[in-house]
Amino acid sequence: MAWRSRRLGAAAVVVLAVLAGCTPSGSPTSPSQTPSNTASVAPSASPSVASAAPTPSPTPTWDAKQAAAVKAVEGSSAELERIGLDPSAFTKKQMTAALGEFTGGNALDSTVGFLMLLKENDYRRVGSVVDLQVLATKVVDNGRGDEVHVTVCRDQRSVKIVDKDGETVTGDDFAIPEYNLRQFSVRKPPGEDAFLVFGYETINGVCP
Repeated sequence: MAWRSRRLGAAAVVVLAVLAGCTPSGSPTSPSQTPSNTASVAPSASPSVASAAPTPSPTPTWDAKQAAAVKAVEGSSAELERIGLDPSAFTKKQMTAALGEFTGGNALDSTVGFLMLLKENDYRRVGSVVDLQVLATKVVDNGRGDEVHVTVCRDQRSVKIVDKDGETVTGDDFAIPEYNLRQFSVRKPPGEDAFLVFGYETINGVCP
């Protein structure tokens, strides 16, 4: 498997994340293809919580399609951060257009729905997700176009949902875990030019 350490900032241009706080937008199919390098996610009952980031893994070698799939995940996450900072400044149409550059299908609907929920309650999503490790499987085509599964270990300790007074919002719908191991189903449908995130879900494993 191919792992690398990197940081996402709000200025980069989501979701994709949230990323927690969003209801999973569709379960990616479990990757059966051989991973591109030799790293593994250790199974566990739930993601572990640690107080310090792990030593970065070597930068992986990705082909052009894998890199494009990872870029879609990064772009959707950056747009989620940008819009989430002030959802009231965007219409639903604007949110959809911005996120639609990197996200499609149920994933797009779910992410826009979450941001609209923030807007309707006069809430904001503050803080930035840090991607500690990124894995990209080899490209497969099962009849839906080129598909890559991207798995990201995320440090979300600085992220929270706040109300108009800046107070942290509590409740299951807006709870954000400190760490999240999330898998994204990224596809380039037949006839399309770009990879888009079509599904994402939190999975079991060690993170970090």
